[in-house]
Amino acid sequence: MNRLSKRLEAVCRMVPAGGRVADVGCDHGFVAIELVRTGRACSAIATDIRPGPLERAQAHIREAGLCKCKAASGPPIEAGPFGQLGEAGLCKHGSASGPVRVEVGGAGFALESGGTDVVRADGGDPPAAARSEACTGGVAGWVETRLGDGLEKVGAGEADTVVIAGMGGTLVRRIMEDGRRLWPHIRAWVLSPQSEIPQVRRYLRENGFAIEDEDMVKDAGKFYTVMRAVFAGDKEDGTGITGYAGITGYAGGAGYAGGTQMSGKTGWDARLDPAAYDIFGKVLIEKRHPVLAEYLDRQRTEMEAVLLQLRGGGQMGGVGEHTARRKEIVPVDEAVTGDGDDERMARRKVRVQELEERLGLIDKVRRIIHTSGP
Repeated sequence: MNRLSKRLEAVCRMVPAGGRVADVGCDHGFVAIELVRTGRACSAIATDIRPGPLERAQAHIREAGLCKCKAASGPPIEAGPFGQLGEAGLCKHGSASGPVRVEVGGAGFALESGGTDVVRADGGDPPAAARSEACTGGVAGWVETRLGDGLEKVGAGEADTVVIAGMGGTLVRRIMEDGRRLWPHIRAWVLSPQSEIPQVRRYLRENGFAIEDEDMVKDAGKFYTVMRAVFAGDKEDGTGITGYAGITGYAGGAGYAGGTQMSGKTGWDARLDPAAYDIFGKVLIEKRHPVLAEYLDRQRTEMEAVLLQLRGGGQMGGVGEHTARRKEIVPVDEAVTGDGDDERMARRKVRVQELEERLGLIDKVRRIIHTSGP
């Protein structure tokens, strides 16, 4: 299998060890394969709404020797439609009763019903991927594929961790909303939206989730955010902080006194409301994350260039490679480029004000990040 991108590596690092993962929108299946191959996950269900990507994922799973094959009874299937399992591969074979037997590179393994470890039939040590001290009641090391929309083909209790990565924020929220029946059964939601990240954070905050951890990486010139959220069950009460209470790292956490205030050096104080944390990420700010700092510097440069153009002091093309990103910040249309009626000028004024407010917020966060201490 090809080496994972920095983005997908960050996604895998965010997954709690020893769980059963549902990877929604699995595409080529690389995340599910990596999690099981390295033993970070006991098992994985890789789902996708499109048959093509799912077929490619199935091929990659077979190549990695991590396919799931069930037999009603009898000995393990050593070969068949999935071919040889491979030296590092595991294939799960369920039976009606008795221990579950597993073939790994031709060697026999067994797991007693309800056991927590895989043992080798000939007395030798199983490979690291076969051990699963954290897995109970099942066999480690298989990936199953399912064709379906979002979480519709995942039953309660089949997974305790959900990964949703590589899709837009609107779709991430829709998948979570459609999967509400699973909220009490999932211990961690690992999310990496490609867009509308503030809206995803706000959705989590308003629906009783707390972001336990967050990471940010730069991959091929683009910035990606990965977060791990847990369902606390309390919706916000209007203060913007209910739902963080009782979650390690949130209630009364350093740098979040009273839920709104973040302090840096003596004599310097900055107040950020929940909307600011939705935009930039409370955990990233508290970590003083270096990639967030780089992202803020780029955002500031791009917004200043847009403001210069809006005020009539420059041209959009002056910063070259950032032109497309600036169009995402403020669309360049007749409301910006025209100098006609009062309506156009009013709209221009509103956009200038919005950018000035965002620049002010960026500067506050940058000061926090570049300040030592809590």
